[in-house]
Amino acid sequence: SLENDKMRLEKDLSFKDTQIKEYEELLASVRANNQQQQQGLQDSSSKCQALEENNLSLRHTLSDMEYRLKELEYCKRNLEQENQNLRMQVSETCTGPMLQAKMDEIGNHYTEMVKNLRMEKDREICRLR
Repeated sequence: SLENDKMRLEKDLSFKDTQIKEYEELLASVRANNQQQQQGLQDSSSKCQALEENNLSLRHTLSDMEYRLKELEYCKRNLEQENQNLRMQVSETCTGPMLQAKMDEIGNHYTEMVKNLRMEKDREICRLR
């Protein structure tokens, strides 16, 4: 009976020893897996933080660009208004008779300049002869 008890206890002890080894292997595996997951979580967290910083930077840049766009649109409207005003001034000052008079004045001035140049050339040619 003692011998049977001893054998049963040894089997029990062997079984328990096997279970302890399996448990320790399982525990080591869980710890390694936990460590990998923590590293992955840290990596994801740092990537997330970098993306948030990038997002904030892009929002800041976007708001700067929107401000610049509004500024440029304001300048464009001012230039369009100035252009319209100048067109009105030109249309008021360059009516048909006034434009013709100005063109005649410029034409006469040009003709006079050509006439003077021809006279100078003729004098130069006479002097050279």
